[in-house]
Amino acid sequence: MRPATPVRIALAALLVVSAGGFALAAREERSREAASAKAFGLPEGSPAREATERGVSTTISTTIAAPTATAPNPLTAPEGSPEREAAERSQHGPPTSLSPTTMASPTSTPANVHPTATTIASAPPMVGETLFGVRTESSAATALVVAVLLVGAISAVVARRRRTLLGIAAVVGALALLDAREALHQHDEGRVTLLVAAVGLAAVHLMASGLGLLAYRQTPPDAERADRKVERRR
Repeated sequence: MRPATPVRIALAALLVVSAGGFALAAREERSREAASAKAFGLPEGSPAREATERGVSTTISTTIAAPTATAPNPLTAPEGSPEREAAERSQHGPPTSLSPTTMASPTSTPANVHPTATTIASAPPMVGETLFGVRTESSAATALVVAVLLVGAISAVVARRRRTLLGIAAVVGALALLDAREALHQHDEGRVTLLVAAVGLAAVHLMASGLGLLAYRQTPPDAERADRKVERRR
């Protein structure tokens, strides 16, 4: 077994630190999501629920324009109809009294119908977000990521194959991209503490990925072949 180089030791230390930081940040986010969901279960009009709704929900106002209804013009009625005859006599001759049977009164309709506004309140937000169908804030997802980081830390020290170091660098680089995505999400939610934690984890994972690539380059292929020969002799 070859002695661990300082680069490998630094890589292992960063992976252990990132595992602890990720576990703490995930627990803090779960507690905040649970508090938000609990606030939505409070009675309507309570101060806690009002504050939560103002912080995470929006109200969508939809204006539905109703068609404008106007009364029919008697002069546009057919020639010879009682309505048109009465309208023409009222314009050109003295007013005459008409019996109810002679002139049919048009049906009165409202001249204008004001638009009505329909307010649709957004539903309470779901607790936690999903990535490829998996809840990233769940305890199972947190335990899986922490286990992967700890296994990577151990492998960074004891691994003999160069491909192992390359795999560690790739996995940690992917976690750095996910941390950047989480930082944008926390920025949209207005959570400063979790935003700082996500940015810090992204920086640690980027450094760990760089150290993994450096350790991969520092491990020569001939050393790997020599280790294999020693294993075969044993």
